[in-house]
Amino acid sequence: MIEQPSIKQEEGTNNPVDAIHIKKETIERTERCIQCLVHACRCKDGDCRILSCAKMKKVVQHTRICKKKKNGGCLVCKQLIALCCYHSKRCCDEQCPVPFCHSIKQRLKALSRRENRARLQEIRQRNQTMIHESDSAPASQIPTQTLPQIQPPKLVPEQASHKITMHCDENL
Repeated sequence: MIEQPSIKQEEGTNNPVDAIHIKKETIERTERCIQCLVHACRCKDGDCRILSCAKMKKVVQHTRICKKKKNGGCLVCKQLIALCCYHSKRCCDEQCPVPFCHSIKQRLKALSRRENRARLQEIRQRNQTMIHESDSAPASQIPTQTLPQIQPPKLVPEQASHKITMHCDENL
């Protein structure tokens, strides 16, 4: 069974330093579990001497045959799938052996595309609203932006007519 990260605080302690330390430990524990998962999925040695490898192989095998996971009733499967999600967010391997990795990556990409489309639609609606409001507002109510005054370039007359050097003010 996968070691579930948990946050345990003593009652009455709201020390932010403790919370940061606990969060760091949780992240490190999760990273170790991900490394173990990747190793176990790639390991072909039936007698691998790494203890966590054998345990993780059993968890992966359990998840493949578990009947409860389909209706969300198996804690072991939930934990493994959550671990696979963490892994998939950073995985770049197209042939990754981690269970669910490829399908999770596809879902994350689809979700990202939907979110981007929704953001784009929101921006378009906001722009349309601004255009509509500016069309219906009297000219005196439309905010005007003042543009910086641009100085014309200064020509240096000493130079030949076919070579013109411009000096620009740095105060633009």
